Amino acid sequence: MRRPPMAPTAAPFTIQQLFGIVRRRMWLIIMVTVFFTIGGAALWYVLRKYSPEFTSKGMVRCKMPQQENVLQGIASNPRKEIITLETQGQSLYLTNETFLGRILTDRDVVKQTQWYLKRKDKPDILKDLKNAFQATPHRDSDLVVVTMRAGNKEEARKILDEILMQFRQDMDKRATAELRDKVAALNKQNEQIDQTILRKRDQLSALSTKVNVPGWEQNRTVTMDEVEMTQREKMRLDAQINELLAQARRIEEDRRILGYSSRVNNAVQNDPMIVGLRNQLSNLQMHLSQVLGRLGEDHQRVKAIHSAIASVEAELQQRQGQLQRQYSESEQRVIQNEILTLQQQYEKISEQYESVAARENDLDRQRASYDIIQQELLEFSRKKEQVESRITAINVMLDNPDRVRAEVAAWGDLPIEISFPRLAVFGPGGLLIGLLFSGLIIFLLEFFDDSIKTPSDVNRYIEQPLLGMIPFYDEQEDGKETVLALVAHSHPQAMISEAYRQVRTNLFFSAPINELKTLFITSSVAGCGKTTTAVNLAITLAAEGKRILLVDANFRRALLNRLFVMEGPPRGLSNVLVGQVPAAEVIHASGYEGLDIVDAGPVPPNPSVLLGSERMKKFLESQKQYYDHIIVDGPPVLVVTDARILARQADGTIALIKAGKTSRGIVQRMVRELKNNKVNLLGVLLNEVRPRKGGYFHKAYRSYYDYISYDSNPVGALPVPTDEVSNK
Repeated sequence: MRRPPMAPTAAPFTIQQLFGIVRRRMWLIIMVTVFFTIGGAALWYVLRKYSPEFTSKGMVRCKMPQQENVLQGIASNPRKEIITLETQGQSLYLTNETFLGRILTDRDVVKQTQWYLKRKDKPDILKDLKNAFQATPHRDSDLVVVTMRAGNKEEARKILDEILMQFRQDMDKRATAELRDKVAALNKQNEQIDQTILRKRDQLSALSTKVNVPGWEQNRTVTMDEVEMTQREKMRLDAQINELLAQARRIEEDRRILGYSSRVNNAVQNDPMIVGLRNQLSNLQMHLSQVLGRLGEDHQRVKAIHSAIASVEAELQQRQGQLQRQYSESEQRVIQNEILTLQQQYEKISEQYESVAARENDLDRQRASYDIIQQELLEFSRKKEQVESRITAINVMLDNPDRVRAEVAAWGDLPIEISFPRLAVFGPGGLLIGLLFSGLIIFLLEFFDDSIKTPSDVNRYIEQPLLGMIPFYDEQEDGKETVLALVAHSHPQAMISEAYRQVRTNLFFSAPINELKTLFITSSVAGCGKTTTAVNLAITLAAEGKRILLVDANFRRALLNRLFVMEGPPRGLSNVLVGQVPAAEVIHASGYEGLDIVDAGPVPPNPSVLLGSERMKKFLESQKQYYDHIIVDGPPVLVVTDARILARQADGTIALIKAGKTSRGIVQRMVRELKNNKVNLLGVLLNEVRPRKGGYFHKAYRSYYDYISYDSNPVGALPVPTDEVSNK
């Protein structure tokens, strides 16, 4: 089974739709705009005649803030951001309520003006002055433009001059007061500096008295000499100790290698006894050499000399060893004693150095504190000079006329023309207000109108396929009395008839033709044109050569018996459903080829029960074999339950919406009810659509009639067959 086409998603509001709304409401826009434009011009005329206003204009020039030390003679360059702040500040001061209040209370010239006399008893006179007086900084300049509006040009200038005069006096007083306040503050600061300088001098004197060391203030004392002397002595002793330690290490190394040091060896060799023994040994050796050659080796005398030499050598060796031991012990003892003595001297001088250094460190700290206080004293002295210089400069500024930071650059001028009202403002203003007001009216009309009017409304709010649009049929324009339910037959060339044919075409594009045997026509509420649609759709289908059965199932409001003349007794669908008569007896010819009618019959006491009965199902099933399509005209969905019962029995349901009349909430509820009952809703049909100017349907309406009005049988053309004309 082929499903119906999916409903398009809700489309957003487009520019084309907005232009369409504007075109439809063009006359409303024109009338409202013209009304407000004329009203603006009229208001301009009345105000100009009875309440004109004149504007006097003046200017105030702002200056750069003065340097306090004007004695330096250095002119400050104007800076744009500072000038901007100055102009803004002066503008705020001029429009301040306190300042303007003094204008109303202190300026007698202002009190004598008609502007003041008319308002003196009003509580909001200050508010009127704030509205009439304006002070605006001039862009990229040092000027503030001031204006005053009044009903009389002389009074406008007079009041503005009084405001400028009061402003000049205030600026002079404020500048003088500010300078005097600065002088008072600087004098107080100068006194504080003097007190600080005296306190610092007392601290210096107290430090000098506390230390009481000669040469301390000149940074050269006896303690410093003692520190240097003891430090040199420490260095000398340390060098001697290191030298003795090195000597002891050398002796130890010699003793390890030779058994004695070189000093001990020299001392032993120079000993008199050793020298004597060596001399004696030398003499014996000489004597031996003399007698050995003469007497021979075996001679008794030679042997005696050998014995004496051996004895002397033994004594010499013994004596040398003894002296080496004695001298080595003495040498070691002497070096150790010298090292010990020097170390004792080093410890003593170190203690002396630490004591002297501690005293010197304490003096250094005292001297650092003394230097810091001296530096602070110099700083406060320089600061005192600066403060005194600033006091002198400000005293000079008190007599300088340029001390005021703002001056009147131009007094109020005499207006030569009316400043309010202006036609150039009221005319375009009325036009603009008219456009805005008309836009507001259109917005409210569109906002509060929640009816379904156009296909875009169907897409946006209903989200169901649109099967077609049936235009509104105006009998007065047609000039003929026409039964609207039979218009498809009586006026086949009318656009409404063409619309029904389009519905027929769209309907059978949504599903195979053999699946739509039974069609149910319904709506949300009564009066939407269900019967008219059912009859015209049946006539349109019958015109194709199909056999159509049109059934009136609206027992409570039957209409087919009024549209078609039926012969025989008044029997209809209700008689069949209660079993009084067979179906063949209630089917009547409509007078149109291929179209038969079943009237509703008498109103039963329980229509919903009959419509949901098994006989109703059998009736529809039995007629499907004789007719191509069965069109059932039923009641509205939201009024009675009959419609939902019939919709479930039909192969497809068409829901009618009366354009511009049915609200979208009602239609949405109808669609929801049908979906909840699992009805095969084929789509919706927009009925009685009025061709709105600027809309798509309006263009289609004009295009259709332009097309069918074309002369299709010009001179010399062949005649068109009747069947082709009828199907065109």
